[in-house]
Amino acid sequence: MNLHTLPAEVKCTFCGKGGLAFVRERGSQGDLYHSTAATPCRGLSFHCRTRRGCGVSAETAGGQRLNWMACLTPERPPIEETEEHLTTLQAAVRLRVSKKKVIGLVSHGKLPGRKIGARWLMPAEALRLYNQTATVRHRVSGG
Repeated sequence: MNLHTLPAEVKCTFCGKGGLAFVRERGSQGDLYHSTAATPCRGLSFHCRTRRGCGVSAETAGGQRLNWMACLTPERPPIEETEEHLTTLQAAVRLRVSKKKVIGLVSHGKLPGRKIGARWLMPAEALRLYNQTATVRHRVSGG
């Protein structure tokens, strides 16, 4: 998903009866959803960012957007300002591994991190702790 998950109370922007179920990403533009009503409509709802902010609108077959409705949930979870966060590239440089390895560590839960938009961010302190424990494990197993 390009954007945040829509809450269950968001209704279909075409029929207004059912909720919305994720269909697919539409490039970097946003996400497509379809109705989950008992008799679903054939329309698609488009979750995107506009000048007005993040929102959902009905999309016609011609690509026009109708019934735009602002999201009530924040676009991105806030980052604590007191804590330093690192990108995957910065973490890879500090750990002396590839970016792919850092993403693997985060996705397997060995390194804490959170995805903000399309980027992974890791707390610098957690990275320091991981680096220390990984070094100790390497010394014990290697020696």
